[in-house]
Amino acid sequence: MEQNQRSSSTFSPLRTYSVIPLSPKCGIIEWCEGTVSLCSYLVGDKKDGGAHAQYRPKDILASKGQQIMKSRQNGYNSTEVFLDICKSIQPVFRHFFYSKFNNSKDFHEAIDRYTQSLAQWSIVCYVVGLGDRHLNNILIDEKRGELVHIDLGQIFEFSKRSLPIPERIPFRLTRDLVDPLLIDGVYGHLKDIAVHTMKQMRENARVIVGIASSLVHDPVSTFAAVSSQTNNRHFVAEAAISRLKEKLAGRDSSLFVLTPEQQVCNLIQDATNPENLSKVFVGWMPFI
Repeated sequence: MEQNQRSSSTFSPLRTYSVIPLSPKCGIIEWCEGTVSLCSYLVGDKKDGGAHAQYRPKDILASKGQQIMKSRQNGYNSTEVFLDICKSIQPVFRHFFYSKFNNSKDFHEAIDRYTQSLAQWSIVCYVVGLGDRHLNNILIDEKRGELVHIDLGQIFEFSKRSLPIPERIPFRLTRDLVDPLLIDGVYGHLKDIAVHTMKQMRENARVIVGIASSLVHDPVSTFAAVSSQTNNRHFVAEAAISRLKEKLAGRDSSLFVLTPEQQVCNLIQDATNPENLSKVFVGWMPFI
């Protein structure tokens, strides 16, 4: 699949990093040089600063938004509360590109790279079921404007099985991540790249399923923890692979086989649905 992407003049492979396992419980992970976490940039490590405080000083702090959301999340009007928080915290991520890329050519190239990485990572996260995409688990390359995802433990929709508050969204496509797309929005270039990525993954379904099968049956994988709870590790592993096959066949939550474009449009709707976002873990800060 990476070779197919490299043969295209439009799409480039995702940025990765090296991991060297030393034992079942420890290893060496490559430092992602030249990056900053979205949390650090957008709201600061204590959730009371960052770009939001700089560019929207009259908005409520992210920490305050968390407090409000937590106090009302289990109520009948949690979606309305979430939307009220969104009105009080406006997105600012476009300013990252305004400040880092000073001329028109560099700016537009950075936005293109960002859009590509956002679209590609979104589909990859959905297909392999990568959850726990809070702002500290997504980095931005300060020189190229590309996203880098880290902490890949919650894979194969493990976050829907193990986390106290199951995740209801296929990938992170919150307002701040959409902000740099400007007037193009989520149904422009981003959707086109996402559809292309989905097609690529469908065409390489056998390879993806083969790799996934070896991972879920690995005795030191996260699924070992699930087996101790369910006493049926084989069932959990097979369910994960079955779910993966459904996604790659376009049969996800549908009686009919969806085209890649239909599938992507449904995913974008789910990822941006306020009702879904209002139900995720508060630490995820879905209003950012």
